[in-house]
Amino acid sequence: MIELDSKSRLLEGSGYRYNFHRAVYFNPDTRKVFSAEFIDDHAPDEIAARMEEPRNGDPGAVWRFYFNSPPPESVRLAVERALDIG
Repeated sequence: MIELDSKSRLLEGSGYRYNFHRAVYFNPDTRKVFSAEFIDDHAPDEIAARMEEPRNGDPGAVWRFYFNSPPPESVRLAVERALDIG
């Protein structure tokens, strides 16, 4: 439980918010999405490294997903629509 708290603090301290309905952490500025399962299954240093990865292409166009396995297109689109707040 302590490690999960430190992971949550790491994400929230970097501008990520948790979406309970989709069970993801997301940051509209970086347009990155981390699934709860990915967070549970990876060490804080690996999560931090993914948070620091540069985005390719137009920074405002596409969300980048960090899931244990790539989400189906329908799930990806639903999450993008739900998180696209502006």
